[in-house]
Amino acid sequence: MGASTSVELELGALRDAFERHPIPTLLVDRPSTAVVEANGAARRLLVLDRPGLAGSVGPVESVLLADLVDRPVGELAADLRIVAGGGGLPVVLAQAGTGAARRHRCRVAPIHDDDSGTRLWLVTFLPDEARAKRFRALDRQVREATDDASRQRDLRQDLADQNETLHRFARAMAHDLRAPLRHIAALAGVVAEELGPDVPEGAARALAMMETSAFRGRDLVDALLGHARATSGELEIVAVDLDEVVDEVLRARHVDLAAIEHHIAVEHPLGSIRADRTLAQVLVDNLVGNAIKYRSPERPLEIRIAGGLETVFEIVDNGVGLDAAETGTIFEPFKRLDPTVQGHGIGLATCQAICRRHGWELGADGEPGRGATFVVSRP
Repeated sequence: MGASTSVELELGALRDAFERHPIPTLLVDRPSTAVVEANGAARRLLVLDRPGLAGSVGPVESVLLADLVDRPVGELAADLRIVAGGGGLPVVLAQAGTGAARRHRCRVAPIHDDDSGTRLWLVTFLPDEARAKRFRALDRQVREATDDASRQRDLRQDLADQNETLHRFARAMAHDLRAPLRHIAALAGVVAEELGPDVPEGAARALAMMETSAFRGRDLVDALLGHARATSGELEIVAVDLDEVVDEVLRARHVDLAAIEHHIAVEHPLGSIRADRTLAQVLVDNLVGNAIKYRSPERPLEIRIAGGLETVFEIVDNGVGLDAAETGTIFEPFKRLDPTVQGHGIGLATCQAICRRHGWELGADGEPGRGATFVVSRP
């Protein structure tokens, strides 16, 4: 490779770097103030591609700096000489076609030729201060928002860790409580059997209450365990046949339903959903159990289970119904619609937790004495 070829490559690289430089830059001939070269950023800033000016592509020798600056050529040349040693030159660029003007600041530096002295000015446009100020303010806001988002992520992670710790504690405590409660109930029965028919009435009543309380405590522990499983733990999302789930729930509820007069209508097919099958069964079972628990004493129980395009499924009953003021609170843990009805107030809260974990919404509607409707829907 010859020397001339090497020089041409170096010049080509320099021209490419000059063209791609992000800061608007001009090379200006000293005697005439003609623009010798303008990089892409300068052409865009000065609108050098407008009619009457060359420079959009290729040479820009026909463009004078005086054409771009609202200053007399004599003053401009003098100003260029003054600031060539450093400092800034304020110039006002006329906006093409509108007559509007915008002030810019430029830095001017001389480019010396060893033989003839200064032949060119290197004119670099400084960033617009107002724009730079806005950019700095925006950058500060972005950094603050990023820091805030990072803090929020850390807080959410801390909360998730604390919740998981609480869930593990609740599960451990619930498991540890089941055995003593089971033993209390069993021992109450053993004592009653050992005392035989001659047990005093007061003692018999106390033993019966002990056994009943132990069974209720065991049921509460089971309900708490079910709620903990619904709100934590891994989900195994699979295709779930809702018709099979509903049939299984109704078969499991056979004893409860056999003891009452009832009619249940299932509008098959309910279809298939993507869900954790165990939790889907718990959801259906809790809602059916809620309808059984809050049935009206004045008429046979009627339950209708149906699907739909927008809904996952809905369960409608003709029970004691809901008051409009209750629909916003019935999904809270330990909230019971009727204190006279046995229960722990966890079933509907568990249903709400299951729906949220699947990305569904659980809504309730009804009227006092005229039944209730629970709808599981996709948002």
